[in-house]
Amino acid sequence: MSEVKLNIHGKEYSLACDPGQEQRIMDLGMYVDQKATELGGVMNEGQRLMLAALMLADELFETKDQLSTEQKKVQDPQVMYDENGVSGEETEALAEAINHMALRIDSLASRLAKV
Repeated sequence: MSEVKLNIHGKEYSLACDPGQEQRIMDLGMYVDQKATELGGVMNEGQRLMLAALMLADELFETKDQLSTEQKKVQDPQVMYDENGVSGEETEALAEAINHMALRIDSLASRLAKV
């Protein structure tokens, strides 16, 4: 086992890792330090690290969502998707639902006008 020392927001942490993983762990530690430093403000260390973890989790989830959208496009190249990952079929279904709602609103407006 190897040991890496990380400095995150001015505090040193020792972490054991597999041999050959030292640089990767140090790079990850620097990234976490960057996120913790971006937060600024007055908060205790636990709050700072929890918020940094939430920021990193948000980045991870966003990346997973983007990957999922790209995988959909690759799995069925005949289906066209817009920049938000919505297929033409989904767009048509939404348009139909909106049109149906518009008709109902018009009908309600007509009935209210008669009252």
